[in-house]
Parts: sequence; C-alpha cells; structure tokens
Amino acid sequence: MCNPNSLTGLLRPIRCDPFGFRESIPEKVIIDTDIGDDIDDAFALALALRSPELQIIGITTTFGDTETRAKLLDRFLAEAGRPEIL
Repeated sequence: MCNPNSLTGLLRPIRCDPFGFRESIPEKVIIDTDIGDDIDDAFALALALRSPELQIIGITTTFGDTETRAKLLDRFLAEAGRPEIL
C-alpha cells in the first residue's frame, strides 16, 4: 500500500493513485555537458531524455568552443524530438 509519509517519501517525493500504487515525482535537473568530444555525453543525454525519473529543465554546454557544442546539442535535441529543452 502507498504511504507518502514513509522513509522513501522523505527521500523522494511520491504520489499515490486511487489504487494505492506509488508513483515517483520526476526529479527536476539541469544537465551540464561537454558534448562533442566523444560519445559518452551523447549516450548519457539519450538515457536521461528517456528516463521517466527525470524532468530535464535545461542543458548547458561547457569547455572549449561552447557555441559549437550548443549547436550540436540543439541538433541532438531536435533529432530526439525534444526541442522544447533549452
């Protein structure tokens, strides 16, 4: 049975549906990446975009030519069908 006052509820907010099933509230995150050097950031970003546990509210680029990285990220998000993420 769902108990929003349990220890789990303290660590991560949960909500209960009428049938007593627990549903985690997605964690709001901002991702900082140096996408473009190698595949690891693109792979991690793809996993994060598909995760029901995360609500990505923004992504930043860092290190070196950040303008080119931002363009690459914009293209990546468009191809992933998530152009609303800034």
